Parts: sequence; structure tokens; C-alpha cells
Amino acid sequence: MEKQKVIFIPGFIDVTVNYSDSFGGVDVWKEKADWRERINADVVVGYSLGANFALLNWEKNKNTKLVLVNPLLPKRTKTEWAKRCISFLSAEGIKVNEERSKVIAQLPIETKLASGILSEEIDNVLDIIPKEKIAVIRGVHDDFFCDAEAGEYLKKRIILYKVDAGHTWNKNIAEEVDILVKKFLYP
Repeated sequence: MEKQKVIFIPGFIDVTVNYSDSFGGVDVWKEKADWRERINADVVVGYSLGANFALLNWEKNKNTKLVLVNPLLPKRTKTEWAKRCISFLSAEGIKVNEERSKVIAQLPIETKLASGILSEEIDNVLDIIPKEKIAVIRGVHDDFFCDAEAGEYLKKRIILYKVDAGHTWNKNIAEEVDILVKKFLYP
């Protein structure tokens, strides 16, 4: 597989086409991707649970720079994440389009993959990844997954970029991602 400049990994039960035409992607939920398989790219952009997938992949392969958006950190119980997911869906919701509905139709399989990702210890990856190879974006109004507690947790380990957003991807997140990707590609 030819090396790509940027690869995007979407959040739970989502697909890359819903985010950017600028990047290639790994549709982990649609393709049942394995986080251990090397991603052949200069920069990986991971969003939500896709950010956790990207961190696990980096720990295994150590070959990319990372831009993480609203990662699910610090580690919490699966029950706690499930409660937060319900609260998120009630407050922010998700738009269901044709591509997303195909992935949602396989929810039991995706839930098993998500559960596996959330079971992994990734907190230590933030301590070993070189600071010049990682950037994390947090939506300051994300009260569900990358909340204020997560922000404090992350600030102690890495440079945290804050944007005017909740957990849901928006124009502000997209603009900050573009800026950080360009910094990594053209230092």
C-alpha cells in the first residue's frame, strides 16, 4: 500500500466520508479494522473513539504523527462510557445518513470492537509519545467524552488545543485539524 500523507479515523459507528474529502481514511467500524495493523501515513487524525484507535496503533507501530480530536480519556469503566454515550446522544445527537446507517446496522459488531478498544490501557501512550508527534484538540463544550476532567488530565501530558465545539465535529474543529496537519506535514 502506498504511503499517504494523512489518514482519518472516525469515531464510533461512523465513516470517513462524513468528515473530510481532503484525507484518506480507515473506516474502522465498517471494515472491522485491527488497531495493530500498521497505518501507512505521515499523519493520523483520530476523532473520538477513533483517536483511541490511533493511540493504540501508534503504540504498536510508532510510525506516525497524531492529531487527536476529543479522545475518550482518561480510562473509565465501560458502564461509565455507556452512560456518557446516552447523555451525548440525548444532548447533541448524531445525523444519520445513508453511509452511517449501513454502519449502525452492524451495531453489535461495532460495540464489540469499541469495547475492546476501551479495554486497552492507553493512558501510558501519552507519556511515551514524543510531544512533537502529537496534538490534541478538545471541544470546550464537550461535557460527555473529552470533558473538563479529560482536559485537565491531558494538559498535564501534552499540548492541548481548545476550540469552540462540543463533542460533535464542526467547522471549528475542522479548521484546527487543518492547521495542525499542515504544521506536521510542513514544519
